[in-house]
Amino acid sequence: MQGSKVGNQLRITNIMDKYEKFRMKEGEKLDDTYDRFVLLMNEMKKNGIHRTEMDNNFKFLNNLQPEWKSFARHMRQHKQ
Repeated sequence: MQGSKVGNQLRITNIMDKYEKFRMKEGEKLDDTYDRFVLLMNEMKKNGIHRTEMDNNFKFLNNLQPEWKSFARHMRQHKQ
């Protein structure tokens, strides 16, 4: 029921492409960006793609709009 190997690989490739290209959209609220990111993480998990929590946190923080950069930098410094 999961489809062919080629179909599965294509789906995983598309999900990883979304992950790599994830960015906060211009004028988007932080809540909406977070919701999109969580949906992407759920899609990854459902398809057997796993990243560490730290990787996901840094991915999210590094791709926020400039007005959030100082907050992201503060979070990275205190996590290390």
